[in-house]
Amino acid sequence: MKALDNYLETLTTFKAVFLIIILGFIVFGNSLFNGFIGDDFDQIVNNPLTRSLANIALFFKGSTFYAGGELGGIYYKPLLSTLYTFLYTISGGQAFIFHLVQVLLHIANAVLVLFFFKFFFSKITSLLLALVFLIHPINAETVNYIANLQDVLFFFFGMLSLFIIHNNQTQKNIVLAYFLLILSMLSKETGILFILITLLFVALHQKSTLYKHLAYSSVVVVLYTCLRFLVAGIYFGHELSAPIAKLSLADRISNIPAIILYYLKTFLFPKHLVFAQNWFFITKDFFNFYLPLLMVSLLFILLLLLHFYLFKYNRKKTLTLLFFSIWFLLGISLHIQIFPLDMTVADRWFYFPMIGLLGIIAISFSCIKMSKRKTYFLTFPLLGILLVTFSVKTITRNTDWKNNVTLYAHDISQQPDNFILENSLGNEYIMQGDYKKALPHIKKSIQIYPNWTLNWNNLGVIYANLGEIDKAKRALKTAINHGNLPLAYENLVSLLMTEIDQNQTKIFLESSLKKLPNDDKLWTRLAIVDARLGKHGEAIFAAQKAYAINPNQQTTYILYQIMNNLPIELR
Repeated sequence: MKALDNYLETLTTFKAVFLIIILGFIVFGNSLFNGFIGDDFDQIVNNPLTRSLANIALFFKGSTFYAGGELGGIYYKPLLSTLYTFLYTISGGQAFIFHLVQVLLHIANAVLVLFFFKFFFSKITSLLLALVFLIHPINAETVNYIANLQDVLFFFFGMLSLFIIHNNQTQKNIVLAYFLLILSMLSKETGILFILITLLFVALHQKSTLYKHLAYSSVVVVLYTCLRFLVAGIYFGHELSAPIAKLSLADRISNIPAIILYYLKTFLFPKHLVFAQNWFFITKDFFNFYLPLLMVSLLFILLLLLHFYLFKYNRKKTLTLLFFSIWFLLGISLHIQIFPLDMTVADRWFYFPMIGLLGIIAISFSCIKMSKRKTYFLTFPLLGILLVTFSVKTITRNTDWKNNVTLYAHDISQQPDNFILENSLGNEYIMQGDYKKALPHIKKSIQIYPNWTLNWNNLGVIYANLGEIDKAKRALKTAINHGNLPLAYENLVSLLMTEIDQNQTKIFLESSLKKLPNDDKLWTRLAIVDARLGKHGEAIFAAQKAYAINPNQQTTYILYQIMNNLPIELR
């Protein structure tokens, strides 16, 4: 005990930071050799705009997903796409560099968490809280999934801003802090939470400067608003494909207790970690609604009682508890489906709220009176076991993220009714050319959720490759009816182009291009169809349009062949 006491007394900030760095690489070192997963392909691998730094300006004028010849989607994260482009340029498209940067940012975030907690708690308590944040299995998705680079990025800029505001209130540093806050918002929309947290922190601890911070916050919000709405034209209210997003507000609210309980349960017992969860319920039964409501209500009542207790006996701790309680509530409120999201729950959405919860837990334990001897013999062994258990679980979870098939197959075993995972696994088998193996997974995805465009598109691809053309056409038309997925249009056109009568194909292409005017693949196919129909002038126009949108090898070839009246070999 004396040796431990001496070590804790000599625990310097340097030693604490060094421990975080070493443990971070131990726990996440095996993630560095994982590949690209899921949305990584649409945002990076198959996105030609990430190939050149000259395209950075375009990222401030659109969203993050490349489809139909343009950046699309409902999110505005230009700094994320910019970083993708820098990393792609450095790495040549190798996943290792992306993973390395993500791990480094997560470790840096843990260090910033350490410094921030030191403002409220002792150095050993702050270190323990930072270590829990660093190695907790619920953060494995945030660190492993390159498409989630946005989360570690917005958090990094936000926490760095808080660190600067807390340590030095010079005019220069305040300007720097709010510059970092705009970078946080341009990394992910959730960065606005750091503006609210900053104002709350200032109101509680630096009240005399509050009006100055309100002015700077207003400038940041106005600047972001202008970039998002006026420059990029990305507004709220887009329809999402997630089942829970299609529910009424009342039905989504009835799911809130179960959603909150999911995060709290997973934080305490991170045994079953599953990617892309889309569960929901409408009928209010005991296990789905009343039990979660009861448990969440009890937890909030206990939190209120703790507030009253500290208000009576320790006003200083009351302010700290209030600060972290609001932090947690703000963070969780954006992710409980009051505003519909693209899935029900996601482990990465707890990255920000976890800081609030850790602060609440630290305050709660500080109210327990315990001698130093009991602290050593009871608390530290339990914390040691907890950290080791979490570390092993995280290292194991990293292996699930090795590639798409490994992740999807593992998580389906944990959640068999997940239509996204079934479709994703089926899509992987399609990519491998194993259509018979893919078919049952795609059918099961449709059976679970028949109103999605992606699973119907994949069903059409499977039937087309199995030679069942009529079934393929019906599936692709169903996919189009469920949403404007460019790939579904392109796949259906490819089938229509095999027919003798190309006039109907031309009519379908022209109507499709009214919905997807910047899809270079559709313009290319229209050019080929026009050439077949002998409409040389129209064929040249369509080929030029395709080349202007995306001057790649295929559009160049098509344009050259048509302009020189040469035959076109379809590839």
